[in-house]
Amino acid sequence: MGCNEMEIRIATSADAKDLYKLNALFGNEASLKHITKSLAENNREIVCLAYANGVLAGYCAGLIVESACYDENRADIEALYVREEYRGRGIGRALIRHIENILASRGIRHFHITTYTDGKTAARRLYKSLGYGKTGEILLDKSI
Repeated sequence: MGCNEMEIRIATSADAKDLYKLNALFGNEASLKHITKSLAENNREIVCLAYANGVLAGYCAGLIVESACYDENRADIEALYVREEYRGRGIGRALIRHIENILASRGIRHFHITTYTDGKTAARRLYKSLGYGKTGEILLDKSI
Protein backbone atom coordinates (compact mmCIF):
# COMPACT_ATOMS: atom_id res chain seq x y z
CA MET A 1 0.00 0.00 0.00
CA GLY A 2 1.69 3.20 -1.14
CA CYS A 3 1.13 6.82 -0.28
CA ASN A 4 -1.03 8.79 -2.67
CA GLU A 5 1.44 11.65 -2.58
CA MET A 6 4.99 11.30 -1.26
CA GLU A 7 7.70 13.95 -1.24
CA ILE A 8 11.26 13.38 -0.07
CA ARG A 9 13.66 16.26 0.34
CA ILE A 10 16.78 17.32 2.21
CA ALA A 11 16.04 18.92 5.59
CA THR A 12 17.12 22.49 6.30
CA SER A 13 17.36 24.40 9.57
CA ALA A 14 13.80 25.63 8.87
CA ASP A 15 12.70 22.00 9.43
CA ALA A 16 14.35 21.73 12.85
CA LYS A 17 11.18 21.92 14.98
CA ASP A 18 9.39 19.22 12.98
CA LEU A 19 12.49 17.01 12.95
CA TYR A 20 12.92 17.55 16.70
CA LYS A 21 9.39 16.29 17.35
CA LEU A 22 9.79 13.27 15.08
CA ASN A 23 13.24 12.50 16.50
CA ALA A 24 11.74 12.49 20.01
CA LEU A 25 9.13 9.93 18.89
CA PHE A 26 12.05 7.80 17.66
CA GLY A 27 13.49 7.96 21.20
CA ASN A 28 16.41 10.29 20.50
CA GLU A 29 17.16 13.10 22.91
CA ALA A 30 18.90 15.68 20.70
CA SER A 31 17.90 19.22 21.65
CA LEU A 32 16.16 21.58 19.27
CA LYS A 33 19.22 23.85 19.45
CA HIS A 34 21.53 20.98 18.46
CA ILE A 35 19.30 19.87 15.58
CA THR A 36 18.98 23.43 14.25
CA LYS A 37 22.75 23.97 14.39
CA SER A 38 23.54 20.61 12.82
CA LEU A 39 21.12 21.13 9.93
CA ALA A 40 22.66 24.54 9.26
CA GLU A 41 26.35 23.73 9.71
CA ASN A 42 27.13 20.00 9.43
CA ASN A 43 28.36 19.53 5.86
CA ARG A 44 29.06 15.81 6.33
CA GLU A 45 25.53 14.86 7.37
CA ILE A 46 22.44 14.77 5.19
CA VAL A 47 18.99 14.39 6.67
CA CYS A 48 16.12 13.58 4.32
CA LEU A 49 12.49 14.06 5.26
CA ALA A 50 9.57 12.10 3.83
CA TYR A 51 6.14 13.67 3.60
CA ALA A 52 3.07 11.55 2.93
CA ASN A 53 0.06 13.57 1.82
CA GLY A 54 1.67 16.67 3.38
CA VAL A 55 2.43 15.06 6.76
CA LEU A 56 6.02 14.51 7.96
CA ALA A 57 6.06 10.71 8.05
CA GLY A 58 9.74 9.87 8.45
CA TYR A 59 13.37 10.76 8.16
CA CYS A 60 16.74 9.26 7.32
CA ALA A 61 20.18 10.60 8.25
CA GLY A 62 23.40 9.76 6.47
CA LEU A 63 26.84 10.75 7.70
CA ILE A 64 29.86 10.92 5.40
CA VAL A 65 32.87 9.30 7.05
CA GLU A 66 36.25 10.46 5.75
CA SER A 67 39.43 8.71 6.81
CA ALA A 68 43.09 8.84 5.87
CA CYS A 69 43.18 5.08 6.48
CA TYR A 70 40.84 4.13 3.63
CA ASP A 71 40.99 4.90 -0.07
CA GLU A 72 37.26 5.54 -0.23
CA ASN A 73 34.98 7.59 1.93
CA ARG A 74 31.83 5.88 3.13
CA ALA A 75 28.48 6.91 4.51
CA ASP A 76 26.81 5.61 7.61
CA ILE A 77 23.04 5.56 7.58
CA GLU A 78 22.75 6.71 11.16
CA ALA A 79 19.01 6.92 11.60
CA LEU A 80 15.90 5.78 9.81
CA TYR A 81 12.53 6.40 11.37
CA VAL A 82 9.03 6.19 9.94
CA ARG A 83 5.99 7.00 12.06
CA GLU A 84 4.21 3.80 12.99
CA GLU A 85 1.02 4.72 11.18
CA TYR A 86 2.99 5.18 7.91
CA ARG A 87 5.01 1.98 8.03
CA GLY A 88 4.55 -0.63 5.31
CA ARG A 89 3.99 2.01 2.61
CA GLY A 90 7.47 2.11 1.09
CA ILE A 91 8.58 5.27 2.89
CA GLY A 92 11.64 3.72 4.57
CA ARG A 93 12.77 2.18 1.26
CA ALA A 94 12.27 5.50 -0.55
CA LEU A 95 14.21 7.41 2.13
CA ILE A 96 17.19 5.06 1.99
CA ARG A 97 17.28 5.06 -1.81
CA HIS A 98 17.01 8.85 -1.88
CA ILE A 99 19.86 9.39 0.56
CA GLU A 100 22.01 6.76 -1.22
CA ASN A 101 21.46 8.61 -4.52
CA ILE A 102 22.41 11.98 -3.04
CA LEU A 103 25.54 10.55 -1.44
CA ALA A 104 26.47 8.59 -4.57
CA SER A 105 26.32 11.85 -6.54
CA ARG A 106 28.98 13.10 -4.08
CA GLY A 107 31.26 10.15 -4.81
CA ILE A 108 30.21 7.82 -1.98
CA ARG A 109 30.07 4.18 -3.06
CA HIS A 110 30.12 2.31 0.27
CA PHE A 111 27.36 2.45 2.88
CA HIS A 112 26.97 1.11 6.42
CA ILE A 113 23.76 0.75 8.41
CA THR A 114 23.89 0.13 12.13
CA THR A 115 20.78 -1.57 13.39
CA TYR A 116 19.85 -2.80 16.83
CA THR A 117 17.17 -5.17 15.64
CA ASP A 118 17.35 -8.90 15.09
CA GLY A 119 17.02 -10.53 11.68
CA LYS A 120 13.30 -11.13 11.96
CA THR A 121 12.18 -7.51 12.03
CA ALA A 122 10.72 -5.52 9.17
CA ALA A 123 13.69 -3.13 9.37
CA ARG A 124 16.23 -5.91 8.87
CA ARG A 125 14.18 -7.37 6.01
CA LEU A 126 14.09 -3.91 4.41
CA TYR A 127 17.88 -3.49 4.70
CA LYS A 128 18.48 -6.94 3.25
CA SER A 129 16.10 -6.27 0.34
CA LEU A 130 18.13 -3.13 -0.44
CA GLY A 131 21.36 -5.14 -0.63
CA TYR A 132 22.73 -4.61 2.87
CA GLY A 133 24.23 -7.64 4.60
CA LYS A 134 25.99 -8.55 7.81
CA THR A 135 29.66 -7.68 7.81
CA GLY A 136 30.84 -9.50 10.90
CA GLU A 137 31.84 -6.20 12.45
CA ILE A 138 31.15 -5.71 16.13
CA LEU A 139 30.07 -2.29 17.34
CA LEU A 140 31.63 -1.28 20.63
CA ASP A 141 30.44 1.88 22.36
CA LYS A 142 31.82 4.05 25.12
CA SER A 143 30.69 7.32 26.67
CA ILE A 144 32.95 9.47 28.81
